[in-house]
Amino acid sequence: MRAESQALNLRDLLPAKQQADGCGPGEMVGRYKILEKIGEGGFGAVYLAEQEEPVRRRVALKVIKLGMDTKEVIARFEGERQALAMMAHSNIAKVLDAGTTDRGRPYFVMELVQGVRITDYCDGKQLPTEERLRLFMQVCRGIQHAHQKGIIHRGIKPSNILVALEDGRAVPKVIDFGIAKAVKGHLTDNTMVTGIGQFVGTAAYTSPEQADITDRGVDTRTDIYSLGVLLYELLTGRTPFDTGQLLQGGLAELCRTIQEREPTRPSTRLSTLGKGDLAAAAKCRQTEPPRLVSLVRGDLDWIVMKCLEKDRARRYETASSLADDIKHHLNSEPVVACPPSKVYRLQKLVRRNRLAFAAAALLVTMLVGGLSLSTWQFFGERQARQQAVAAKRLAEAASIEVKMNLANSHFVEAVQLIDAGRRIDALPYLAGSLAANPTNGAVLTRLTTLLTYGSWMLPCAVFQHAGWVASAQFSPDGGRIVTASHDHTACVWNTETGQALLTPLEHRAAVLSAEFSPDGKGIVTTSGDAARVWDAQTGQPLGNPMAHSAAVAYAEFSPDGTQIVTASEDHTARVWDAQTGEPSTGPLAHGGGVLSAAFSRDGRWIVTASDDHTARVWDARTGVPRTPPLRHDGAVRSARFSPDGNLVVTGSWDHTARVWDAQSGQPVAQTSKDDGRILSAEFSPDGKWIVTASMDGIARVWNATNGEALTEPVKHGGQVYSAHFSPDGKWIVTMSGDHTARVWNATNGWPVAEPLKHGGLVFSAQFSPDGRRIVTASDKTARVWDARSRRALPGAFGSNTVVGPANGTLDTEHIAMSWELDARRWDVQRRKDLAALKGTAGVSSAHFSPDGKRIVTAHWDNAVRIWDSGTGQQLGPPLWQSNVVNEAVFSRDGTKIVTASAEGTARVWDAGTGRVLTAVGHASNVLSAQFSPDGSRIMTASQDKTARIWDANNGNLLGSLGHKGAVISAEFSPDGTRVVTASWDGTARVWDGGTGKALGESMTNSNWRVQSARFSPDGERVVTASWGRTAQIWDATTGRLLVGPMNHDDAVVAAEFSPDGKRVVTASVDFTAVVWDAETGKALTQPLRERSSILSAHFSPDGNRIVTACDNGIARVWDVRSGQPLTDDLEQGGYLFSAQFSPDGERVLTASFERAPKVWDIAPSSSDYPRWLLPLAEAVSGQRLNEQNLLQDTTLNATETIARIRQELDGMPADDSWTKWGKWFLADPTNRTSSPFSR
Repeated sequence: MRAESQALNLRDLLPAKQQADGCGPGEMVGRYKILEKIGEGGFGAVYLAEQEEPVRRRVALKVIKLGMDTKEVIARFEGERQALAMMAHSNIAKVLDAGTTDRGRPYFVMELVQGVRITDYCDGKQLPTEERLRLFMQVCRGIQHAHQKGIIHRGIKPSNILVALEDGRAVPKVIDFGIAKAVKGHLTDNTMVTGIGQFVGTAAYTSPEQADITDRGVDTRTDIYSLGVLLYELLTGRTPFDTGQLLQGGLAELCRTIQEREPTRPSTRLSTLGKGDLAAAAKCRQTEPPRLVSLVRGDLDWIVMKCLEKDRARRYETASSLADDIKHHLNSEPVVACPPSKVYRLQKLVRRNRLAFAAAALLVTMLVGGLSLSTWQFFGERQARQQAVAAKRLAEAASIEVKMNLANSHFVEAVQLIDAGRRIDALPYLAGSLAANPTNGAVLTRLTTLLTYGSWMLPCAVFQHAGWVASAQFSPDGGRIVTASHDHTACVWNTETGQALLTPLEHRAAVLSAEFSPDGKGIVTTSGDAARVWDAQTGQPLGNPMAHSAAVAYAEFSPDGTQIVTASEDHTARVWDAQTGEPSTGPLAHGGGVLSAAFSRDGRWIVTASDDHTARVWDARTGVPRTPPLRHDGAVRSARFSPDGNLVVTGSWDHTARVWDAQSGQPVAQTSKDDGRILSAEFSPDGKWIVTASMDGIARVWNATNGEALTEPVKHGGQVYSAHFSPDGKWIVTMSGDHTARVWNATNGWPVAEPLKHGGLVFSAQFSPDGRRIVTASDKTARVWDARSRRALPGAFGSNTVVGPANGTLDTEHIAMSWELDARRWDVQRRKDLAALKGTAGVSSAHFSPDGKRIVTAHWDNAVRIWDSGTGQQLGPPLWQSNVVNEAVFSRDGTKIVTASAEGTARVWDAGTGRVLTAVGHASNVLSAQFSPDGSRIMTASQDKTARIWDANNGNLLGSLGHKGAVISAEFSPDGTRVVTASWDGTARVWDGGTGKALGESMTNSNWRVQSARFSPDGERVVTASWGRTAQIWDATTGRLLVGPMNHDDAVVAAEFSPDGKRVVTASVDFTAVVWDAETGKALTQPLRERSSILSAHFSPDGNRIVTACDNGIARVWDVRSGQPLTDDLEQGGYLFSAQFSPDGERVLTASFERAPKVWDIAPSSSDYPRWLLPLAEAVSGQRLNEQNLLQDTTLNATETIARIRQELDGMPADDSWTKWGKWFLADPTNRTSSPFSR
């Protein structure tokens, strides 16, 4: 890589010559032979080098320059290497190797990018504007990848984006992360901030926040600004501010210009160029000057200007959203960017001219003061009062706008944190957003669903010390906890109340460890060069201090409590009599410091671990070695016996854990060296697994027999000091330098709960004997957590057995198109075979009753089932038919059910008794059935190419509506006077709801199959969804096209109006749902983007939310206005074809072919949230936003806050939704319902 010149560009190699401060040609750096110097930056030189083994290739080698050995430069150089190592993307130069030269200068090796700077490439190839935009989109994707890894480039400019040819295709590569900054913390422990007042970057590409001398506001949106400058240059050939002019006025003027002066729009800049310059710019883009200005004017103007906003909150939030907006422009779709409002322009004008406006304001005030006196006298008190009211309203409006902007900014930040997996950090931002705008229902929903479906472990007690807490351990009965602290004390606490039970056990130095005896009557502590035993009831010392000649790292009781073993830096472990403190054996000697010592479960043996690269097994009674040394290639940090005492596991700095035979000392198994230096290793309670913790931030579970990994690495953001199994062996708890402890599933490595957050390094974490609690030790506190996950489980209805062949996969040969998996269009016999194969009932449809208290499901086993939506209990026996049931829905009054079956019939049933009231027939499969609003008629749609209207009471045919293809759906208008049908013959049609007579013209879609047709709430319009990648809105009376097409990139499978008829939502297999203005057909938000085909999208009853269903089994709720997701993945599983809101909007029902339907509690519908909600969120997260809107540790006492909320809830009305939710959230997880509103 390079910094100032065209780095790694082989066409512009600098002349090779020996550099006094560099590496000369022919010199070897590691295994790389220097060929030529090709670039130089502020602190690093770049060389063309050749690698000869294990592969022969040319590379770019970057070495820190001689003399540039300040801590700051080394830290930045190391930061660049680590930044690149974290990333793997086709548009980012790859890092291949790293090391140190013979002179002690660090270097790293990257792929050799044989390209030219992006602007030179575009001009040299005379690329049209569209091709430039497509190249630029690739750059955005690369920068987005860096941002997702927590890296801000901070130096984006043409010379740092080189275009190379790969397989004949132009690929831009982002290089030179030399001034990169980590978003999530330091890239290295030695990272130094950029010096005050020092500019890092290029002036023309410097963002306003970089121009701030403090550089405190730099975040990912800084790169968005620089990308905007790059796009400006690609479009116009000029930067927004000329570099020469910027530098002429000096640093202060440069900063002022960047921070305050508004750049000219790109189209305006082009139109003001000289005639020759404009002609040259147009020629480089293969167009004419007027055409070039026209191409840039409009969308591209506003996209660029949105990037260049001085206020970063008004820029694109992500590089991918910038790329998406360019894609919208290229596809002739609406873009998010738009001109700023007049109010905003006025605000900017005031900010840029503070002094002038202040003087004007003073003058106006004086004039108004004088005028007010005369006005008072002339017009009287009334007009003056009106002016005062108007001024007050203006001030209030300004205050509200500030709060709204802050609320929106917090909300966006929270969503990004959730997407990054940092839910615990998102809670304070959601709480802050809601505090700034208490009426924002979207934020309220996001906050409550995050709490409801997040896996939170609540703090139960906090124990305070005056110094760092190094250790916290439960007593054998779990009722007490002993803590060891650097404040020279150990303390004993009541686990339930958090009260101190004894006066502190005083020491003369920091206490490093403390633990109870097996009977709980004694405590052993280590401090300085001695260990000591204390009476756990009185706090009095027992026996003599057990002294070594150097620091004692650890001490533990034997299983029978009669002996103690200590490990010391004096190269020995020692065994002591627990009562007297006298030695029981001679020293257990090593050739280096002893780091740990542990008894076998029967107390007969001791295993020690040492810096001398060995572990040893000793006879606990005699101190005689039992085995030869258990050797590693590095310091052995940990050694533990298996539960049966037959094996020993050791963890070493040689990157391995090894299992040994405890009798012979022979190796049994060894883990791979994939992880970093091992700091701890221990067996599971059954002895079958081992868990390791390493310095590279990883813990992992391994097979104790063969050393094979059983889980993927579980990762922290800092060193993992140790890892322990829960008493039942199902979970592991890890503690880390990233200020968290975490709990994981031991069988698959998945997180069981959100991080247990502290304000400092977490040194210790342990499960209680019953596994119900965890105690952690960190930043002057030890904390007890309820280890039972509080995550809500959706209500499930029926068996969750997967329907499919014996191997558990679905045979898709019988599915017309992969995204077309709808139960109504599966081969009927195939569905019957699958259902019979597994002996379970696949689901074809699921719907709430009008009052939301029941759910009706249609199944592949020929049955219809009715369920209590609160308890999940089946109500009555199944309603049986002779073939697969495609659909079942309630009548509007909830007293009847109509079913559509593959046997060619529709039936009306009494919803209470299950008695058949009416049966009607088609010549083929009936795909859907629906009641008229008054319940007097039913409408059926069939594969026999007809829809039919029937009398619901007697089954008489009232009308037959013919199509030329299968009729997929048919529904009544809201007033019941008309019917609309959708057919695979490429048409939708409106008919008379009483006679079946065709009304108006056919609504055609160029022979593309029409997937759905829905009326607007007033019945005046129809929206259709088509395989032709469009949705369209039609006049329901005439069939005339009103709005559209509303385009997607692939088939549109669903479309419906909002409850007020002002918006339309469409769902497509292009992985998006889109909200459109029903009058204009313009997109109102960014696409609601998923990871798979979206098969349905429905509005909530109030129209403020949308729920989508994807074929990957995921449902999600979205905010209609902002397009932001309001929930995490609602994991239904299977092939999810439907997700819909309950009538009250508080729940979502999901249904898939292979899984039982589920009901998810979303949030209480009231927007007036209780006053205890925000303190609860703060107590759960352990964090809050400070005055600078940055995360900091909470000052709340979390346990007292939660206790106070519980007390407040006890005094609230039991039937209040928020009371139900709050009591459920804080209830004992083992005794509460699966979700807040289930029964």
